[in-house]
Amino acid sequence: ASERGVRFSSPDQNDEAPGKAAAPIIQFHATSGSPGWTTQIKRTNTSAELRVRAWTATCTVYASVDGYIDRRGRDD
Repeated sequence: ASERGVRFSSPDQNDEAPGKAAAPIIQFHATSGSPGWTTQIKRTNTSAELRVRAWTATCTVYASVDGYIDRRGRDD
């Protein structure tokens, strides 16, 4: 089976290619014929955009942002 992996990050962060054994490690892994799913809490930019970088060229990803946590003023 062919392996697939992706990394999720905010467009405000550095755009780094995901790796299997070295940082930044892939954050979701599946094999062809065995699709998977994940729920993650990720940082977005102020437009609620999320970057997805695939580990391989043949990877289809469906992602959505379902809400947000506004921490402004809470960690001062």
